[in-house]
Amino acid sequence: MGKPKNDITGARFGRLVVVKYYGNSAWECICNCGNTTVVKTSNLTNGHTTSCGCKAKEQSVKNGLASLQDLTGKRFGKLKAVEYDEEKKKWKCKCDCGNICYVAQNNLCRKKRNVVSCGCMVSLENANDTNIVGGTNIGNIRSITVSKRSSTGIRGVYFCKSKGKYVAHIGFQGKQYTLCTSSDINECIAARKEAENRIFGEFLEWYEKECGK
Repeated sequence: MGKPKNDITGARFGRLVVVKYYGNSAWECICNCGNTTVVKTSNLTNGHTTSCGCKAKEQSVKNGLASLQDLTGKRFGKLKAVEYDEEKKKWKCKCDCGNICYVAQNNLCRKKRNVVSCGCMVSLENANDTNIVGGTNIGNIRSITVSKRSSTGIRGVYFCKSKGKYVAHIGFQGKQYTLCTSSDINECIAARKEAENRIFGEFLEWYEKECGK
């Protein structure tokens, strides 16, 4: 593979030193940080590319994370900060329930209503009708409002055109469950009502007992 007319082997462009011609008007370069990268000739000569990307990462840290604290090993409710993830710009945390989650530093350190779990719990003392408790939105399961997009006018029951049947479903703790698929809408209505009584009813009974709401 021949070299182009203008051989820039050994030339330096910012943090990059050209090692050899790569082909297709590009050069293999080594960065001051030790990484190798392939860069187009034009991007080198016009000053567009001056590092393997490490310079931009450093600037990002300087601009957005000047106040980054070392939270390693510190606890926030049920969460323990394990390490800072530079790619996600968040702290990797392990919850007492065993889950791993990633949380922004300000969400861990704020004085009021800070994040204290992976989502498996919310302080019941501060719970209200818009809180998610145990993965469930209290306001949603108490609501009797039917979506304007509902094809049946009945909450949790819709007509599936591809199947040519009615389908009953229910959402609880972040998951969706299909309860019934039938050509008889009344069967789906009954299945939805039973699920509401058994699932929502028991959960709301527990919530009202614990929170007095």
